[in-house]
Amino acid sequence: MSDDDVIDLERYRTEQARRSDETGLSLLGAEGDHRHFALPLWRMATVVGATWAGLVKAPGGREPTAVTVVDLGSYEPRPLPPGGMPGDPHLNPPALVEEPGGALIISVARPEGDGWYVVLDGRDAGAVIGREREDLLFLAGECAGLLALLGERASQP
Repeated sequence: MSDDDVIDLERYRTEQARRSDETGLSLLGAEGDHRHFALPLWRMATVVGATWAGLVKAPGGREPTAVTVVDLGSYEPRPLPPGGMPGDPHLNPPALVEEPGGALIISVARPEGDGWYVVLDGRDAGAVIGREREDLLFLAGECAGLLALLGERASQP
């Protein structure tokens, strides 16, 4: 089995283009070690119907920035979620919070005062419960594991 058998991104792009001219698939910051985050982010976005998924670093009190982005709503990647960067989350992992506009923030790690979060945006508001919640937290754990494995290499944008 090859990687092409697992996810056929070209077929996905074609299907999305047929649905609407406003959809797409683009990646930002998915080079080097950051490429490992693209698949879990894409999977998380599809679980909840989000159009934007990003691994976000919030360095000790400074403005959060998206380090890796999977943008399913545009063929040109947007560095920030469509609704803007959610509020100041200061969450301890594991935590999943739904913002009033429907964005989801999942805290995945807090090494040395830096917060690492997965932000999912561009989805319809609604509680994430049951299997959806379990899948999101599992995939967030995968991101946390990758951060721990990659260590300081992952923290460099």
